[in-house]
Amino acid sequence: MTIKERGGPSIHVDLEPEPDGLLENTEELVAYYQEWLLSYGGRLLADMAGVAGNTAREALLEHIQVCLDTCHMAVAYEEPKETLKLLAENGIRVGKVQVTNGWRLVLGTEGNGREQLVQELRPFSQSPYLHQVVGRVLAGEQMRYRDLSQALADLRQTPAQEWRIHYHLPLFVERFGNLEATHKLTREMLQLIKSSPFTDQLELETYTWELLPADLKVDLVDSLEKEYRWVLDTLAQS
Repeated sequence: MTIKERGGPSIHVDLEPEPDGLLENTEELVAYYQEWLLSYGGRLLADMAGVAGNTAREALLEHIQVCLDTCHMAVAYEEPKETLKLLAENGIRVGKVQVTNGWRLVLGTEGNGREQLVQELRPFSQSPYLHQVVGRVLAGEQMRYRDLSQALADLRQTPAQEWRIHYHLPLFVERFGNLEATHKLTREMLQLIKSSPFTDQLELETYTWELLPADLKVDLVDSLEKEYRWVLDTLAQS
């Protein structure tokens, strides 16, 4: 008898797409479910548990869900409504949303403006964590960098019109100099959760407190309170 059948909690592991990861975005995640987890994994579980194939696949969908990180989604240039629609169409459930912000840069022509961006971004590249960068040109082509420290060398001459950077900023930071946070996507996701709750698990996953430039580094307890208030205020908006 399973834990759930004995009256215990329903336990699920949540897969989290991440830029430059094995599964980078929603499209790749859905392909993994359809081509591997539900097909191969479903047959394997059915044989091991002695249950029908449909029962095995439903068990996989219940116990292997998805964690959506709003910073990761922004870096992948995904839209929350489209992401949720694609997951729902394939029966894939969202177990948790990580409420996070990254950086978004709109790049103008080469020159002093880009040099200023290089200087503003440099403090954020000095980190033991990987901060993946995805650039996009008008035709939709994407340019990928494993880490911001590598991407900075190309910023002055890149043909990309926009950069998205995986850097978990404090949620209440929406601008810093010429840098803009991906807070619009984060706000949209929170409003979708409010209007049609698809998960009751929200996690504030800012982990860069000790690495922030001096101008952004304030008392940690005050910062945590400001993050919670930012989320609650966003949820309270109509």
